[in-house]
Amino acid sequence: MNYFVQNNSKKYKILISHHPISELSEWASQELNTILSKHFSLCLTGHYHDQFIQHSILCDSKYIHASAPPLFTSKKENLGYSIINITPSNSLTECISYRQWTKHYKFLPGVFFSGTEDGIIRFQKINCTKNNTQTEEDLVDIYLTSKLQEALAVYSSQPKVWIDPVLSTHAETEGLPTPENQVMPLDLVNNPKSTIIKAPPQFGLTCLARYLAQQAWLKSPKARWVYLDTRALKPNHNSIQKAISSELANTGHSQDDLKGIVLDSFSDTDKNSRRILKLLCELNSNVSIFVMHTLDSRTILNEDINEVVGASFIPLFLCGLSREKIRAFVTKYNVEHYIGEEDAVIARVVSDIDTLNIHRTVLNCITVLKASEVDFNESPVNRTDVLRRILFILFNIDIVPTYKTRPDMQDCEYALGYFCEILIRSEQYLFTKEVFVAELSKFCQERLIDLDVNLLFDILYSSHIFIKLSDKFCFRFTYWIYYFVAQRMHHDKTFSDYVLSEMRYARFPEIIEFYTGIDRRRDDAIKIIIEDLQRGVDILQSKCGLPKDFNLYPALQWTPSDTEVEHMQTEIIEGIQSSNLPDLIKDRYADRNYDPSKPYDQAVREILSNDSLYSVMLTISAACRALRNSDYVDPGNKKVLLNEIVNAWRQITQILWIVIPLLSEYGHAVFDGTGFVLQGDFGSNQSERFRNILIQIPENVVSWYKDDLFSAKMAPLLTQKYKNNDFGIEKHEIVILMIKNKPNGWNDCVHDYINNIHKNSFYIYDVWRRLRHEYMYCFASKEELGMIEYLIKMIAVKHAHGVKKPGSSIIKQTSDSVLPKRLN
Repeated sequence: MNYFVQNNSKKYKILISHHPISELSEWASQELNTILSKHFSLCLTGHYHDQFIQHSILCDSKYIHASAPPLFTSKKENLGYSIINITPSNSLTECISYRQWTKHYKFLPGVFFSGTEDGIIRFQKINCTKNNTQTEEDLVDIYLTSKLQEALAVYSSQPKVWIDPVLSTHAETEGLPTPENQVMPLDLVNNPKSTIIKAPPQFGLTCLARYLAQQAWLKSPKARWVYLDTRALKPNHNSIQKAISSELANTGHSQDDLKGIVLDSFSDTDKNSRRILKLLCELNSNVSIFVMHTLDSRTILNEDINEVVGASFIPLFLCGLSREKIRAFVTKYNVEHYIGEEDAVIARVVSDIDTLNIHRTVLNCITVLKASEVDFNESPVNRTDVLRRILFILFNIDIVPTYKTRPDMQDCEYALGYFCEILIRSEQYLFTKEVFVAELSKFCQERLIDLDVNLLFDILYSSHIFIKLSDKFCFRFTYWIYYFVAQRMHHDKTFSDYVLSEMRYARFPEIIEFYTGIDRRRDDAIKIIIEDLQRGVDILQSKCGLPKDFNLYPALQWTPSDTEVEHMQTEIIEGIQSSNLPDLIKDRYADRNYDPSKPYDQAVREILSNDSLYSVMLTISAACRALRNSDYVDPGNKKVLLNEIVNAWRQITQILWIVIPLLSEYGHAVFDGTGFVLQGDFGSNQSERFRNILIQIPENVVSWYKDDLFSAKMAPLLTQKYKNNDFGIEKHEIVILMIKNKPNGWNDCVHDYINNIHKNSFYIYDVWRRLRHEYMYCFASKEELGMIEYLIKMIAVKHAHGVKKPGSSIIKQTSDSVLPKRLN
């Protein structure tokens, strides 16, 4: 323990202990905390090898509790010391200064320990006398707020941001929350009734519990709600009552002041949890109890807790974040720690979370943002790097016991890759700890790797990479399996050949994404995917029965009446004037197809046949992700792969033409074991639905794969593909992709496309629809909006007046005179 305490005052009581208070027995820890809060100003402890600081203000007594950084230990640790100055007046200094040892053999500001730029943690100035101007209400508020701030802290140097979560009367597996079933946290405070709130781990239940206790106190008349953690309680009256009394005493209150109880860390698989809740209800029958129910499985459970504990609880569910909630979080985070332009950051966070198929929680948002701090890129080019950075955070920031050697992250990746190979080959994804330890211990021994496998398991379990299901464990999210399998493929050619052969990779395109993202030059994967995609499309072609050059769209014309043309031009002006829609509308529109239940399904995909449409569609996804990550493969292979992807899009488009009659009549259809369903209003009669489905197909096909394929770095490849393709459905879908994602030079390609297609063709009509849609709803810069505006007016001039290649002068005339006139 390495402190330098300069004390020029005799008005302080300071406790210095080698071991942290938390390592004492339960009763001793509680008693000592009570004494500290009443009689001490400063508590200094050692033993932890990660900095810990707690600024506690308890009723009329206020103290600081801090742990020391390590100084005399392994040189692999971050070494240093802290300085606490005590002034001659009646107050502690406002800060603790940290110093850390560097590889240059000198001490510098301890930014690792403090999480600040100057190595200093600052506090509110604390007056150690009782003659202060702060009221009891202020002190309790400060205490409850500090507890909330502690709960919000996940990583060092992370801004502590609070946004109101979404509570719902329905589980997320039943769909997006609606206004009718949403409940706001303050509703629970304003109308307190015993409630059980369910959510999977790491959804923010502890933060919500602390927030409810804080807000209840701020509500007038102020109510004292106590926070209890089930894990710190024993299933007997004495333990529960003592914990309640201790929490009340921290703020100078008694049992008579108790108005509510928030019970955290309740688990339906823990027998003690049920007993504790039942006893808590018996002891406090007149007090509202709010239970934070952590679901230990990956499925929302609907067990009636009222029957278990013999009390009445209102069931609620803590939901993931909508895009507008993510915007609120990113906005606050960006103010304190700037990452990048707001819309770009939001798009990146949403894209990474949704592609990894994880829940939209605050923790996952913070983790993605932390992984993006070093070199934020608007385009989700390489998620392999994202996961590598997340692992770095887990292995280098989270606490590892001081008596253990911190494991090397690359050793862990290497060993876990071997273990995930076992899972993939056996197709068994549940395992015991004993099997995990035995398999990896044997592997590490054979490879002469020094790795504490038990510690590795503990880290993975405590960070919720592993979860427990009954008496076995599994990866909580399948993307971790895919990531470690990709690492194994990189190190072991035999296993790489196994995954790449017989289209096994089509079951999990994520493996190809992570594999190609390791070094971005996996020509072996690219060549195999090209061959498999060619073969798969040929098989579908034979099943489809349509010639490759068959195309319905040249026969489809855009021939509106003069009145419709006038209305179209009016809509252009109105679209321009209403382009600055509120972010709320844009966010909700962007979320229209989001399925919050999807992250609850973490099963590894199974495919009945490699020749099925579903298999080919997954292969297309793998091909898109591989191409996006393959910056350094042979340019010829990149061109061939993009050609095959676009050719596959054309084949999928033809298949959708075949099922239009069934879709228009019944609203659903099946081809080669793959189902398609209409969503939205396509018209009131079959003929109208037939036409509307037909014109929507190209945009749908591109939308299915655009996020897999696109990155800003692909602009040269896409531009060359556009220029080299003949006019037809393939070229049109490339144009739609450019309009949606706007790579460098996209407007020049669209401008050229408009000039070279017929004024009454379906193609120009579809481009006009897509541009209008983008102008209304996309998150774009003023420059991009100007480009879209210009292209919309260009189509209007061409279609209405028959000008083959409208010039800028004609377009400007239309903008300045014709369109405003039609508004009158």
